[in-house]
Amino acid sequence: MSKNIELKKGVYESAKINARKAELISEEQISTLSSYSYEEILKYLEEHGFQEVIDKSYLSYEGFYLIEKVLNDYLAQMYSKFFRATSNNNQKFLENYYLKYQIHNLMATIRCQESSQEELEPYLIGDSRRKEKYLKAFDMSQEEALRYLSKKLGFDAQEVINFYNKGIFELENYLYQQYYKELVNFLPQYSSKEDKKYQKFIKSYIDLQNGKTYFVQKDEENVSFEDLFIEGGNLTIKEFQNNDETKIFKKLSSSISYKISSPVDIDKATGYMKKQASQTFSTVSFGSPYALLGFFFTLENSIGQIRKLLKAKYMGVSQEEFQEVMKNE
Repeated sequence: MSKNIELKKGVYESAKINARKAELISEEQISTLSSYSYEEILKYLEEHGFQEVIDKSYLSYEGFYLIEKVLNDYLAQMYSKFFRATSNNNQKFLENYYLKYQIHNLMATIRCQESSQEELEPYLIGDSRRKEKYLKAFDMSQEEALRYLSKKLGFDAQEVINFYNKGIFELENYLYQQYYKELVNFLPQYSSKEDKKYQKFIKSYIDLQNGKTYFVQKDEENVSFEDLFIEGGNLTIKEFQNNDETKIFKKLSSSISYKISSPVDIDKATGYMKKQASQTFSTVSFGSPYALLGFFFTLENSIGQIRKLLKAKYMGVSQEEFQEVMKNE
């Protein structure tokens, strides 16, 4: 059932967004930083807005753990600052969006359990209150953890366990299926022009998710595409079921305005969509609550590139190799 909610204008929020956006690490800066060493990049980040999260973690973690802890804490810190400053209805809008981070945390918990990781916290996004339930679940059996976290996040526990028994890929797809259902049913209202931009983006992103699921699922035997298909996109399930890949690629290309001619292109299109979303929601009217989405997409893109750079440098990848990888994405 659809839920309508009226979003509020936030002039103060937009002013904060503009100030914070100017502080984010840009693609040009990433290119420059690719000539730095791992330690030099951390030093640069410390001098450009990351001091608090680096100082808090530098002595306790190293390597990949440190990279994940610093970047995830910075992301959570930014979210928290905007969440506290916005109106109640806009907070509900942000919480709806934030569910994807909660799914990330649930999957991180299960993956760390399966791989016998000693540490979970570096992979979690959120403040100490939000992290608490995942750290508690980390000490449970996997089935107990899934039941406990499903209840906390409002998912059907038995369905979650059923999909987990089919495989990690199936579980993750099922959870994101529920996430996009929430987005489709949650209809924010601010201005007809900007509301349409938001709805168009959601529809296109659902098509991309369905396309990704379709081509991965073709080689899976545990679950059918019909079980994982997300309603609400531009493409119907029948358009996928006809098994005409050329037509599917053409319709996906039309939906997201990006040339897709192979399953590999779908992964590339995900990055493209995030960049497009950043630009789309960064050009909304001053004070628009949708500007928050533009900021978070810009922030996530920046964090994603920093993560790739730090991991590449930690593993000894050269500047030339890193820039070649980034060029092909």
